[in-house]
Amino acid sequence: MPRDGEFWRGGNRAQTPKSSSWMCGRAPAPDGVFPRHACGPSLPEAPSQNWRSPDRELLSWTAVMSPLFIRRVSLYARATLITSLGFTLANVIYGVSRYHREPFRIEVLTLAGLHSLALTLLPALLGAVLAAGLVSFAAPLFHKSLVGKLFSAPLFGREPELVARALSVLVTLGLFGLGAQQLSHHFMTRYHNAVLASLALTASLVVLAVAAYAFFCALGAFLGRLFAHQPQLARPALPLGLGFVLILGAAAAFFIAFPSIFYVYHPFDLLLLPASFLVFIVLAFVLDKRIEEPRAGIAPLIALLSLALILISAFSYGSRYRHRVWVEERFPVVKQLYRLATALTDRDGDGYSALFGGEDCNDRDASIHPGASDPAGDGIDSDCFAGDGGPEVSSMSDGRYYEGRLFDRAPNILLITADALRPDHLGCFGYKRDTSPFIDELCARSYRFHEAIAQSSRSIRSIPSTFTGFMPSQIAYGTEYLFPELLPENVLIAEVLRPRYRTAAVVGTNYFKPFKGFDQGFLSFRQDPLYTPPRERTVDWAIEELRKLRTDRRPFFLWTYLFHTHAPYLHDDLPSLYGPELVDAYDTEVRMLDGELRRLIDALEDLEFQRETVIILHSDHGEAFFEHGLTGHSHNTHREEIRSTLLIHIPGKDGGDIHLPVPLADLMPTIANLANIPLRHETPSRSLLPLMFGGEAEDFEDRLIFSEVLPDGVFPWDEKAIIRGKEKLIYDPRSGRVRLYDHTDDPFEHNDLSDERPELTAELLGLLRSWIAETNRPEQRDDVVVAENLLSALPEKMSVEVDVVVGGLFRVAGFDINKTEFRRGERIELDFYYEVLGETSQDLFFYVDVEGPRGVRIPRNFHGRHHPMNGRYRSYRFKRGQIIRDTVHLVVPEDFPAPVDITLTFMVASGRRPIPFTNRPAGEYRTNLIDIHIK
Repeated sequence: MPRDGEFWRGGNRAQTPKSSSWMCGRAPAPDGVFPRHACGPSLPEAPSQNWRSPDRELLSWTAVMSPLFIRRVSLYARATLITSLGFTLANVIYGVSRYHREPFRIEVLTLAGLHSLALTLLPALLGAVLAAGLVSFAAPLFHKSLVGKLFSAPLFGREPELVARALSVLVTLGLFGLGAQQLSHHFMTRYHNAVLASLALTASLVVLAVAAYAFFCALGAFLGRLFAHQPQLARPALPLGLGFVLILGAAAAFFIAFPSIFYVYHPFDLLLLPASFLVFIVLAFVLDKRIEEPRAGIAPLIALLSLALILISAFSYGSRYRHRVWVEERFPVVKQLYRLATALTDRDGDGYSALFGGEDCNDRDASIHPGASDPAGDGIDSDCFAGDGGPEVSSMSDGRYYEGRLFDRAPNILLITADALRPDHLGCFGYKRDTSPFIDELCARSYRFHEAIAQSSRSIRSIPSTFTGFMPSQIAYGTEYLFPELLPENVLIAEVLRPRYRTAAVVGTNYFKPFKGFDQGFLSFRQDPLYTPPRERTVDWAIEELRKLRTDRRPFFLWTYLFHTHAPYLHDDLPSLYGPELVDAYDTEVRMLDGELRRLIDALEDLEFQRETVIILHSDHGEAFFEHGLTGHSHNTHREEIRSTLLIHIPGKDGGDIHLPVPLADLMPTIANLANIPLRHETPSRSLLPLMFGGEAEDFEDRLIFSEVLPDGVFPWDEKAIIRGKEKLIYDPRSGRVRLYDHTDDPFEHNDLSDERPELTAELLGLLRSWIAETNRPEQRDDVVVAENLLSALPEKMSVEVDVVVGGLFRVAGFDINKTEFRRGERIELDFYYEVLGETSQDLFFYVDVEGPRGVRIPRNFHGRHHPMNGRYRSYRFKRGQIIRDTVHLVVPEDFPAPVDITLTFMVASGRRPIPFTNRPAGEYRTNLIDIHIK
């Protein structure tokens, strides 16, 4: 019989009692029944149960259906309930702390918490039952394994051979993993041929494995001799502690290597699930020690509770609005469970459920749902709103010009766009820091628009809206990927002015280079070759352009685009003037932008143009600094992202303050009005000159203003906003979520009134949905795009057959390509075809990347990374049996080196984790598609 602390010594299994318990080196009682103790569960004390020895039957259905399994289910169900309650409470506390600027409403948080518990408890309980079965199967194997013996031994007892073997295995596995990672990185980045890279990596891993085994044997022998002479060092706590340190070190190394992950995920988002799992394990362990005989009825009661909660949640979830923002946006993991619940209850597969707030009024007909088009006169309420059709909301006109005479002859017009410049960070709009001394001077002699609203929080949507006078969803775009093409049918302000004006543009970034059609109407269009050029260069080029324009008799229209206040701030490591925080760096950029604007306007005045010059300074959108948990822009339509700077300086006029909301789209007819050029087409925007000079403010007071975030391949969000005076409603067309704000008392939109003021919510929502149905182009509607790309069968012929199965979820059958030789500036057009094999709640991201020969730099925007159907049909909506066409277009950069051969590759990832192909060699997750020649 082994002494105390000698559970495993020298592999002498004859000394080890056969048991599925954790024994900690304790000797059995005289009757052969092992006592309960602090290290884990033991065999039941009643010997009449006739327990089978794990040596005779390790894997047995009897083990699963045994009283021990029932006991585990009961204990795990209790642990699951407690963990789910703690998980819900952690979500609520985290949400309150992170969004502390919003009023604390106990009823909203309680309701959100109950829905969170309902969505969490049932899947967690199913997981607990599965865990009980797995433990019943695997417990005997675990106790015989090295890890089981390590956990069974006293933490601070002396176990030389056990600790020597454990440390040898742990250190060897750690070094092997590090070496494998380095080898994988080397071959995947240095080899451009996937076959050669795979062969080289395989051979290297074999050599590494042989070396690892030799190292393991040598290290084991060394540690064995060391612990034989120094047995006081051989304590099981040592390898357990080292393993824990290695795990923490690997996590820390990952976060140090990829710090940008915290720009996407809050640390709480990353740690909540593993922390909850750890809590569950600890609870199961503690309950097992404290509860001798759990009540058999506990597990069924918890199961009934979970079913009751999920049913109540399914039918009541859509009754109110505010709790939905917490559940679907602010509770990590829960929002994924909500997405899974809606997908499972979507009977007709149209992406909308009749339960969980989906508002699908006919869940048996895929053509009827809240996102459907609803043409009037067919007798069908296709969009589940306001019956057949809807009220007319849109108002078109010729721009509603001001008829008064402002100039003897057409003035020069200098339009300055400062990317992401927030008005509330300027002194003339009340900012306390001295960020804008020159802008404040210009502001004092200009018309100051305190509530200028961008039509989108993303530049490639907002600026076309400003230039055309139309809302983003009314603009004719080409291919919807990353940089959608502006089609020629759009009429831009430069085209309106060009017959009478000398038009020119200076753009201080290369961001818009792939944006085709953006230069319509400009005789001169100069873009910087760098994303973040030297700060002074844009103004230097603008001054050069002004000198050229001075030699022309015609008036000029010069658009100058300044990129200073766009992230990354202080990219050249200049010191911050105000402090270490992100907003301090932004304010420093504002101050430097102010200096560049002074240089530009001083040069304009020094050149002494013969005509008077109108100066318009505006931003294309705002910038977020955690007002709603995010930084930057392009995410949503909250005030911090769409409130814009707008100053209009008209020579000879004193200026003034205008507090009524106005859309930036009004700049198009306003500039045409200043130039005294009538529009030849109707537009939903109108000139601001009557508001500035005509005293017709009543026409603007109840005006409906719209803003939206449209999806594309990289930014898949879809959100609409309607503003009427001080009232604002934000609507998510896909989920039906609504938020209502009153800027009178809540200018920063932290107090959602959608539940307190249901009549106003319904009124504004009705107007917004009618506007969507009436004005949005078909290609901007999810239902139209999805219907066009869900095919009845795979094409009979494809340019290239691929045949890879991604994670068992779908098969990439192949793709069509327009050609295999391209010139710079041409578009590579790919149509992928997917056959859906299974469904998932994951939001997968598709990587179509470009690889070139060694030494050829691939530009940052030359890729086809995207969400399926350009963000309009994401992977969690895929249904088994569907055939999906996924169009991807890549534009060959104008400055790409040629001639050269490149290779297109394909990969799918969930977050940062690549999804392996299940019909290819193990671990393969990237495949070459086709070789292309750039002429």
